[in-house]
Amino acid sequence: MDHVGAKFDLSATLAAIGQAVMAVICHMVFMFAVHGLFMAALLALAGAFFLVKQHHFGPPLLRVARRLAIVCAVLALPGVLCIVFWGGLPSAGVFNVNSLGFICAWSLICLHFSAEEINHSQTSSDST
Repeated sequence: MDHVGAKFDLSATLAAIGQAVMAVICHMVFMFAVHGLFMAALLALAGAFFLVKQHHFGPPLLRVARRLAIVCAVLALPGVLCIVFWGGLPSAGVFNVNSLGFICAWSLICLHFSAEEINHSQTSSDST
């Protein structure tokens, strides 16, 4: 009678887990971060537009865009390193990029951060 664990290969299992982790961190998170950088650029454009118009939304939107760009740059770093050292992103299997989903997710994140920053800038200027 064969034991269930007799054909288990730990090194192959660890290699598969390592490849999956690399695919998630280097490929999927990189794609998420690239879309976030796009949203940060749009937010910076909106902030610059409001700043030129001397609207009070300009500086808070620029601060949010800067913070968002920093976070996205940190998230994209492993993917950039994979591209630099290996010439491409690791295979992510059946992962299919849906830009609309990423943009919607980043839109919600940007909306929350922008609302918080605008609220903070208005309440701190009103109380002084």
